Amino acid sequence: MSELPYMQFYPAKYLADTQHLTTLEHGAYLLLIFNYWQRGAALPNDDKKLATITRLPIKDWLKVKPTMAEFFQVSLDEWRHGRIEADILAIDDRRSKSTDAAELSKLARQLRKEGMAEADVKREVSARSSDLEAIRKEKKRKENIPPTPTGGLPDNFLDFDEKKWREVMAAFTRTKFDRVWSKRHGPEPGCPGCAVPAHIQAEFGFTPTLEIKSA
Repeated sequence: MSELPYMQFYPAKYLADTQHLTTLEHGAYLLLIFNYWQRGAALPNDDKKLATITRLPIKDWLKVKPTMAEFFQVSLDEWRHGRIEADILAIDDRRSKSTDAAELSKLARQLRKEGMAEADVKREVSARSSDLEAIRKEKKRKENIPPTPTGGLPDNFLDFDEKKWREVMAAFTRTKFDRVWSKRHGPEPGCPGCAVPAHIQAEFGFTPTLEIKSA
């Protein structure tokens, strides 16, 4: 990906969700998210590389690693950050739309130059626009596929017992700033179809939504 523009940063939200961090942990977390933004991609799940990014000796990195992991989705290969991923995808989508618009404009000019009737030009441009939109949607779908989990939870969330659901909810509600609900767990708490038991949703401050089936 080409260089990203300025990174959006919300001090109030950041401080609200990181008040439990030490000064060292603040520094490590900021270096991680700055590097994430600069590279425009997820961080590698490699302790030596993450230690280098945070400017910490490996033994110090391993001490802060569990706390840092609270802010990321950690998979076998990478660390993903929910908010930054969303910002990167939004920028990428805007760039794609701008590129597509330029392509459609070029196509229209070319067809008019060839003497095509205006009605036919519009029809051809509209068809190409639909193709480009389908390509963007497919790209988004692939980018939204959740990473492979590292383990600790069964692959089939329908097999979760109450202890496992409480672990999932505790991880999800640990912060307000960068919450990411894994799609492999089904709909989010408070949404129709959520698989988390209603009483556990309520324990963590969510109001279960009941699905109303038509007769």
